[in-house]
This record gives sequence, structure tokens and C-alpha cells, in this order.
Amino acid sequence: MDRNSVSSAHVAVIIITMMVVGFVQVSAVFSEPITVAVDGRTLQTDVPPTVLQGITMVPFRSVFEALGAVVQWDESTKTVTGSKDTTIVRLRIGSRVVDINGVHVPIEVPGTIIGGRTMVPASLISESLEAEVSWNEETRTVVVNHSVTTDIVTIETREVPAGTVHDSQLKHEIVQAYLFAYSLEERLWHQTEAFKTKEDVFQFMQQGFSDGFAWDLADYYWTEPDGLLGAGSFLTVPEHTIYMLKVDLENNEALLWHETDEWERDHWEMDAYKIVTLQLEDGIWKVKDERSVETPPV
Repeated sequence: MDRNSVSSAHVAVIIITMMVVGFVQVSAVFSEPITVAVDGRTLQTDVPPTVLQGITMVPFRSVFEALGAVVQWDESTKTVTGSKDTTIVRLRIGSRVVDINGVHVPIEVPGTIIGGRTMVPASLISESLEAEVSWNEETRTVVVNHSVTTDIVTIETREVPAGTVHDSQLKHEIVQAYLFAYSLEERLWHQTEAFKTKEDVFQFMQQGFSDGFAWDLADYYWTEPDGLLGAGSFLTVPEHTIYMLKVDLENNEALLWHETDEWERDHWEMDAYKIVTLQLEDGIWKVKDERSVETPPV
């Protein structure tokens, strides 16, 4: 998508989605609280989603950052900007029009500030980043599933153990969990002021990593007396094809592999291929371990 333009088809999809997605019509305003889940993870927001004029409103920053975007606030113009890849979304508080790559798109309820946070219609904040959005009435949850752009190739060989799961939706979920975990580092650097202790960093990285791995990362990122400022980058989001080696639901374990990045090979002296182990914990796939090898593991 060109940074200065957005296709009319894309805008049409956004508008239509905002009109028809079921969750925007919520009548039980005073019932159980509303939550937001992105890629299976419930967001912890200081201001919860709410309903205005029958439209579900969610905190702009929390959802955008969970989807890997960078968020900026201009106090002088009361404008919030979210950017990811070639997509830039700008919204001025009180306006019924949002700017998506220079194209003005109407929204049902103006952006508003509640508890110091910019709240916007859930349909817009998700669809502008091409995510799937749905409403779970039973749990009162706005469900956002982010599209995985990395190519996935399933390897079917005799080395794959008997009983390995070959369900494409499950594999998609596992790869999303892997990409989410490795995107946490970038989000960490965009929110440095929010982390006051190593424990804060540990809890943040627990969203995508097992306890042991999350603590190792926190120990690396947090240095005394500089805190986060004394650390450098460690994780690299894969740019190569991801191969599914194994999904073993009996042991709640999955293995992925892909080529390592040139920076990883030069900086960390890693071998040419990386094998990543994920573990299913409380219904969420988390990265448990990674190691590099000289030859493809097939």
C-alpha cells in the first residue's frame, strides 16, 4: 500500500465493516465489563472499553500497540497518530472523520478522551490495520485477530512424528503467537517510561514467552543503574519463510524453524537456521526456547 494513498476498495471495506460488524451494537451498557483480546491475549488497559451511543469504544493506544503499531500524541492539535509499515492513521479528538493514508473515512462516534485515553470505535481501529474483528457476546469481548503476512510452509516428512497435528488454523495460530512474542521487544522500546523495575519487564515479556525465557530477557534488557537504557536489541522478527516442524498436542509443544537473519549471524554468531520451541500454557502458545543449527532440521 502506498503511504500517500489507500485504495477505494479498502476504504469501502472499512466503512462496510463498521456498519455490519455485530459487536458495535451493544445495548447492555451497564452489564459486565467489556474486554479486548488481540490474537488470543486479553489486553490489560487502564481505561476499559465502553459503549457510547450504542458503539463499542476501545483505547486507541492499547489496541494499536498490541497490533505492532507506533502511537504518537500531539497535544497542540489534540490528534493521535498510529503508524505501521505503510499505513498511517490520524484522528483529531471530537472529529467524526479519520485520516487513513490521506483518505478521509467517516466514523460512527467521534474520538473522545476518557480517563486520559483516546477512545475510538473498535471497528475502525482494527480494520484500519486489516485485522479481523468479532464480538463474543458470552464473554463480552472484542476479539481482534491480526493477519499474519509471513509465508507459512508446512513440512511433511518422515521426521514428523506420528500424531502430529496438521490443522492449518492451529498452525496459523502458533505462527501468530511466535510473531507476536518477537514483536514485544519493539513495543518495549516505545514504552520505556512504563517500566520501573526488572519485574515490570518480566511481566511484559510473559505475554509471549514462558517464565524462564521471559526472565532471561528481562535480565538482559534491565541493567543497573541505567534500567532499559543500558540494553540493546536481542530479538529479530523473522523475514524468511517459517516452516512448521511439529505440533504435538499430547505434550502441548510446537516446533518451528526458519533461516536466521544476517544480523543474527554476524552479531550473535548464530548458525544458518533457527529452531523455536513453543509451549501451550493456559490456552496460549508461548515461546519456550530457541537454538540455531547449521543445516535445515528436515
